[in-house]
Amino acid sequence: MSKRMEKAERKLWSLIEKIPWFWLGFTAVLVLALPYFVLGSRCYVQITDQLDGEVLNYIYRAKYLFSGEDVIPEFMGGMGKNAMTLPAPGGVLFYRLLPPFAAFAAMHIFMAAAGYGGMYLLARRLTGSSLIACLAAGIFVCLPLYPVYGLSVSGQPLLLWAVIRCCEAGGSAGKKWKYYLCILLYAVTSSLALAGFACLGVLAFAWLWCLLTRRRRICRELGIVILLLSGGFLVCNVGLLAGFLGLGESCAPHREEMVLAAMPDWQGYFREIFLEGGAYVKSYNGVIVLLTAAVLVLDPLMFWGKAGGFGQGREDAVGAREQREAEAKESGGTRGLSGRGAYRAVAAASALVFVLSALAVIWRTQWMTELRMSLGGPAKTFQADRVCWLLPLCWYTLLALDLYILLRRWRGWLLLRWGAAVAAVGALCFTVYENSTIYHNLRLMIFPETYHLMNWEDYYAEDVYGQIDDFLQRDKASYRVASLGVNPAAALYNGFYTLDGYSNFYSLDYKHEFREIIHRELAKNQETRVYFDAWGNRCYLLNSETGNYMTVGKNAGSSYQNLELDTGKMYEMGARYLFAAMPVDNWRELGLIPVREEPFETPESYYAIWVYEISGQKTGRQRTVLLTFQNVVK
Repeated sequence: MSKRMEKAERKLWSLIEKIPWFWLGFTAVLVLALPYFVLGSRCYVQITDQLDGEVLNYIYRAKYLFSGEDVIPEFMGGMGKNAMTLPAPGGVLFYRLLPPFAAFAAMHIFMAAAGYGGMYLLARRLTGSSLIACLAAGIFVCLPLYPVYGLSVSGQPLLLWAVIRCCEAGGSAGKKWKYYLCILLYAVTSSLALAGFACLGVLAFAWLWCLLTRRRRICRELGIVILLLSGGFLVCNVGLLAGFLGLGESCAPHREEMVLAAMPDWQGYFREIFLEGGAYVKSYNGVIVLLTAAVLVLDPLMFWGKAGGFGQGREDAVGAREQREAEAKESGGTRGLSGRGAYRAVAAASALVFVLSALAVIWRTQWMTELRMSLGGPAKTFQADRVCWLLPLCWYTLLALDLYILLRRWRGWLLLRWGAAVAAVGALCFTVYENSTIYHNLRLMIFPETYHLMNWEDYYAEDVYGQIDDFLQRDKASYRVASLGVNPAAALYNGFYTLDGYSNFYSLDYKHEFREIIHRELAKNQETRVYFDAWGNRCYLLNSETGNYMTVGKNAGSSYQNLELDTGKMYEMGARYLFAAMPVDNWRELGLIPVREEPFETPESYYAIWVYEISGQKTGRQRTVLLTFQNVVK
């Protein structure tokens, strides 16, 4: 490549870097926020593990935040606070200060802003380019991450940037207070169980590496960071850690009966994690895999081989240091890594991705699952496969480094390099867009009459439950309810005291007691029986007719025809009403009394809810079974 062409390319980059890319990329955050203002509670959000559980945890933990109470009376007959674990403890402040939907929206916008800002700062520090930082951050923030998990994933770039700056800054702590603040922010607004432990593990490995290689100053800074992050997690997760270690619990948790299931196709599981990401942390990084592979293979051939050809020699043909200083001046003082430093960073990040993916798969293999089951306790319930929650950070950092090497380090073939970069970024944007909430919400805004997905308003059905409350005219604290075919989260959201619910940490005795209600239905269907007995986080009225499907709409056109629930046990546990998504044909046999003939619904509601009063009397089939048993005994 001639010096003239090289000079022209540098001039082009100088003009590009003068564009305010940060603010242009920030429009991705605004696009994510727009549906909350345009569609309101009818916008699309992921339902599973958000609306059916975590949102309720925030609502009720916020309600009793300063009450001094250890029990949440509305939830599952009155469970302790540990039964409603907060995935991001700091997020409870949003729900304390705002109504639930506004809190959810504010938390999502906060998560997106922190994710974009953190990835932008990190990518710009590594590459020195505002354009590359904008691209990496803009795509990263559009990933379909779950707002209820706070900064668990989206805050990792900010955490890594703060760690790097701490290690670079040196000097007194007074000069690094803003970096320490970012580290504490991550500890407060993320989940130790989901991603925090993996972050601490990687930092501990880095500290050990620096210790062995005698990099004392960096080792000291990493030690401070680890202590700060650990302290923040410890303060915010005392109850979680105590429950995990079995400390201070008066009764055994339901997890003791969990039966772990191995991943049968570990090769397919590895491919899924490596190319798309894990559950709840999809990164859709197939394009980045190809780009990274090209960089790892071609860069040594171009710069570590003979001069000439495609790369036309080594980087110091123009003077590596002078070139980076010129680039730093063009980008406002952020120099970025050297070319070889960027390649080493790509190699290190690629190795980390492979190790994390392999660890996640190994933890779910047959032999490891059997070993964990035999050990029991924390070894059984600890989900080390969640190290894959670090993968989105790794992949989008790799994207920034790949683009930096492709566009800034490599020389010659200008159109080919830019064409490859545009094609890769375009394909990645399309893939992420198709799988993001933006895709669905834009369609909801453009085609409101023909495009519909279940949303916050449909799921919680405040208008329908308001009708029920007005009809019953009873103090909700004086009775409990159970839900059939409709998720109990909806009743709980509307202030009803529930018998059933979703919790990852509740009493084993309660699970056994609740099982008596559904034991006949579980006996009919092996899938639901294994679902409840071997896992049990969802303590629902599972049955043989609708299984564990808990969003039966009013257009289902069916009914419960042969339901066998122990309504006497439900009455004994405090339940006085059953909310059913379909009519129960054998209500007389079950000792149920319809409170009215027609269901509760509105023209726009997703649900039609039939309400039955639980009499507590054994009638019909239950009485026949009892009399038969008594006659046999006589």
